[in-house]
Amino acid sequence: MNRLYNIKLIWVLLFAVFTSCDLADNTADPTLSFTRVYDDNRFEASYQPIDIIQTTDNGFLILASRQTENSDFPAAYVMKIDEKGNFVKENDFLNALSNPLDNFILVGGNVYFVAMDGINLNTLLVPVNEDGSSGDPIALGGLTYPLHAAADGNNILVQSYNHEDKRTVLSVVSTSGAISRQATFDIGPGSETEAPLIAHFTRTGKKLPFRVGKTSTGLYYFNGFFNYTFSLVFTDLSDGAPLGVTQGQHEDGGISAVLPLDQGYFALSSFNFGTNYLMPKTQLQVNGITSTVDLVGNPFPELVPDAPVQLKSLSLDGANVITFGSHTRNGQIVLHAFESSTGSLIGSEYLGYGDQNELAGFISTSDGGMAVVGTTYVAGRFGRVTLYKLSAGQVSDFIN
Repeated sequence: MNRLYNIKLIWVLLFAVFTSCDLADNTADPTLSFTRVYDDNRFEASYQPIDIIQTTDNGFLILASRQTENSDFPAAYVMKIDEKGNFVKENDFLNALSNPLDNFILVGGNVYFVAMDGINLNTLLVPVNEDGSSGDPIALGGLTYPLHAAADGNNILVQSYNHEDKRTVLSVVSTSGAISRQATFDIGPGSETEAPLIAHFTRTGKKLPFRVGKTSTGLYYFNGFFNYTFSLVFTDLSDGAPLGVTQGQHEDGGISAVLPLDQGYFALSSFNFGTNYLMPKTQLQVNGITSTVDLVGNPFPELVPDAPVQLKSLSLDGANVITFGSHTRNGQIVLHAFESSTGSLIGSEYLGYGDQNELAGFISTSDGGMAVVGTTYVAGRFGRVTLYKLSAGQVSDFIN
């Protein structure tokens, strides 16, 4: 490396960070529970963590983006961390790869993320090795402006935007870049419809919760723009006529996270002009047109307006738990756990103290604990990657 990258490992007083912290665990084995903030000697540098995954050596890979001076789009960045939270390696893509999407993708035992070419705006699939190094990016079928991606068996499901035709594109793509199925959907004519999309890409406006996935019955879905409105759209990919649409309120309301469950149920969160709702177990009409305002959910006024929400089904302390993660108005990361069969709230955990904190992602870990990655704004100005490792005991206290 031809520049100095000084990572400082900052221990935070754990009684101030974890409301249910076992200091003895940290004294005995720092791999069980710790908090790290990864500093950068370039004070103007600012990082936005995106996702985290555990590697077979019990360390972690963290996907992030950072603003650069030479592009309107944030650059992709990958950090390798060991099992004790120590910085090992970085992979800074500068302007070569922009706008990394919201999650790591596992296909065939390999780790990938999807990003955009910073020059021609094409969609690229990037293989990532366990040490944080990357393979050659793979162009995905000529798609441009990627919005979200997820694994679909041995393929990748990609939501993108066709700027020329002004259409949302949903594609099933192989890891070699070949498109096997695809449908396009009209977002509505006019610059007013496109403006929120451009603001999302350049990070000059609201970051919108684009999502793609597949239900247990084989229906595909995307959360994005359709017919002037941010909507959850169900399709069989036979054409651009959706089977079902849950409409939002232009870009001011809609679904913020979606997770298909068994027997036609979904876990959802929604936003509507700043108010956030969590629905751990609800039914959606996958045929016909409905509206998010008709969904019945519990408001969570502690969350920031139009809060970004991460939603996963995790095995925690021997139970399947629906877990929502976001951040609060007072600058803390929050996790809310719900019992999967009934949808009842069983526990909440608050992380972070002092500086402003924002959630990026969370996972269960091989030792029965959890790892939570987010942004800490040091002195309220500098975005830094922060990692919270919870022990199995802390997780048990969290959900019991």
